[in-house]
Amino acid sequence: MQRSTSFAVTFTVGLIGLLGIAACTDRSGPPDGNDSVANQNDADPNDNAAPNDNAAPNDNAAPNDNAAPNDNAAPNDNAAPNDNADPTDGNDNAGSPDIPLPDYTPDPDIYAAAYDPARVITLEPDDEDGPAVAFPVNQMILLLEDGRDRSDAEAVAAAIDASIVGQVPDMGVYQLELSTTTHAELDAAIAVAADQPGVDGATYSVLIELLQCPAPSDLYEQLFLTEDRCPFVDVDYYNALTIFDAIRPQIALHPVVVAVVDTGIQQNNGEFDDVAMINLTDPDAASTDRDGHGTAVAALIAADDDGAGICGLATRMLDNALVLLDGSTSEQSFPQAYAATRRAVSAGAEIVNMSFGSGIRHGGQAHLDTIRKSWERLFEAHPDVLFVAAADNRPYELTGANWVPGGMHHPNLITVGGLNICNPREAYPNGAYGPRIDIAAPAVNVPTCSKDNGHIIITPTGNSVAAPIVTALAAILKSIYPALTAEELKDDYLRVYGMPAAESVSGARPYFSSAIMQVLIDRSPSVPMDVLDLVDDDINDHHDLVTLVVNRLCGGLHYRVFGYGAYDYTGDDVGDPSRGIGGRLVPDTWVVQAMVPDEAMLQVFCPEAVECGFELDRAYPIHEDAIDLTGYVALLFQIPADTGGTEVIGLGVSGSVMFEACRIDQRSPLTNDILTVTVTGHLEGVLQIPEVMGGWHYAAIEGAFSVPLVGTLMGLSDDPLADYLENNCEGGLP
Repeated sequence: MQRSTSFAVTFTVGLIGLLGIAACTDRSGPPDGNDSVANQNDADPNDNAAPNDNAAPNDNAAPNDNAAPNDNAAPNDNAAPNDNADPTDGNDNAGSPDIPLPDYTPDPDIYAAAYDPARVITLEPDDEDGPAVAFPVNQMILLLEDGRDRSDAEAVAAAIDASIVGQVPDMGVYQLELSTTTHAELDAAIAVAADQPGVDGATYSVLIELLQCPAPSDLYEQLFLTEDRCPFVDVDYYNALTIFDAIRPQIALHPVVVAVVDTGIQQNNGEFDDVAMINLTDPDAASTDRDGHGTAVAALIAADDDGAGICGLATRMLDNALVLLDGSTSEQSFPQAYAATRRAVSAGAEIVNMSFGSGIRHGGQAHLDTIRKSWERLFEAHPDVLFVAAADNRPYELTGANWVPGGMHHPNLITVGGLNICNPREAYPNGAYGPRIDIAAPAVNVPTCSKDNGHIIITPTGNSVAAPIVTALAAILKSIYPALTAEELKDDYLRVYGMPAAESVSGARPYFSSAIMQVLIDRSPSVPMDVLDLVDDDINDHHDLVTLVVNRLCGGLHYRVFGYGAYDYTGDDVGDPSRGIGGRLVPDTWVVQAMVPDEAMLQVFCPEAVECGFELDRAYPIHEDAIDLTGYVALLFQIPADTGGTEVIGLGVSGSVMFEACRIDQRSPLTNDILTVTVTGHLEGVLQIPEVMGGWHYAAIEGAFSVPLVGTLMGLSDDPLADYLENNCEGGLP
């Protein structure tokens, strides 16, 4: 089947992508004051150092030789469950959230022991900007060479009078416990272990750090302040949701499995009732959260869209096509996080969110090498899994030698840095930076939900909440196009179809609308023609500008000239540059028009020579001599002669035009200056129309509009018009 083409004239309107509010419907509602909003900032490296005494009761149990079979026997290790349906039949997202991954059984050979908080010591970094390292003085990590097994680990343990208390055997990673009581004794034991046959590395059992410091949706309905919406505006989520809602009935979604390795997820807090979730430690038990960090992270991916709190960026689009795995850890330690990550992969996770990390800047490179090699083995063993890791919450450059797993270079690992609030061109000031960061997302005051009551909105800060934004987009893309590899997700979509961001944190940020539209085009011909025509009307295999697509769905201009007919332009008319519907807005003038070839043409404008700048709720009087009168506007109506009849030209002689609302839809990705504003308003008046035989007659006109006006405010952020728009339009930054 071939897609139809159409001739386009050179007149273009609204060619700048729409970045703003998503829905075509009215979403207004009374603000509640956000009394429950709290700010959680984890910039202090020691905030999360204290372990939680209420560890999961079974998390440290010794392996049971007679328990369920090894995880390698689990079917479809890296595949989404039940993804065997026809990719075009639209039924792949069938199923119930009550029975996710029915064949999953925790692997008894993967486990990790708790540590004694009284035995934890902390070494300060070699420089003041780097991370400190904390670890129990009586535990260590052993990494065996490829091909070695538990018997080799037992031999090493015997050589240093230690016992094996944790393991991920297929990765060659073992947790040992010793009788050492001082740092010097532990260092000596590590040195002996490192020299044993078959040992690839030995290091401290380091503790990890937690890095938390439109279309109708809870992300819009429940957030009333510009600052609260900024994290989602800056990644163009609202526009993406409007587009997705329009095409959702026509596309097939495939199941996608996302794991959150963290402190747990409080499943009964009211925000995870609709998502298919499984507790990887105990599939028969509801998930719980020992801290609240994991719940806040998971909510950004998978919270319910239920009219309260927030909704997950992924679940709002994917509904029950998303399966969420709770890779909870009973404490903040490398062995616990590593075991939980391996457990998630064995359960079929395709994307793993890792809002944690550990840094070693003291004691030599060998210590970091052992931890890094352990992660590398896991990443290399599962190339089809995308691992999304947060960068550190301290302002220093990641080098790959001071923080893991974020900062490592690997095809299926994406390191996420942070951006400042309402300013994607500025990095999160307390976050790590440098070329090791692959992409950056909003990290300051990001709305999510609290642990105990999911309908209470909190606004934590840190790279922990930047990472799940990237994870959510990756999940949406994977569900639309399940054949995408982890490397393709990272390099071909998340980064390539991102938008500019602060250069110190990769220079790129995720952009939901662009990436989603492009993956739909790349899936052609399995995507219906109507969808392709919406997102790629000019058929160049690259998505159209977002403002055109959204205005095809939401924009409109309607007017009637009594005695001459009614003219209605919506949807494709507004998004089609050849239809000339929209206008411009600059410091000295504005224009609203519908210049439709071979039909009728309407134009109302403020002449540049008079003073009638843009203002809401102002009745601009219409006058035939507006070009010479201060404060008046001109109105022109024309029916061309080539329409088959007599040419009609009408000039407005009375009436008024009023702008009722405005919304900033697009900003420059380089300067944040305003580029496009959608204006809503109405007009009414009288046209004076010349008679063929001489003289005049008069016709009433009335109409309403909601159209994009392209601005020319680059470098004019201090201009009075820019200041007015920022303070009076939706999406403004006062």
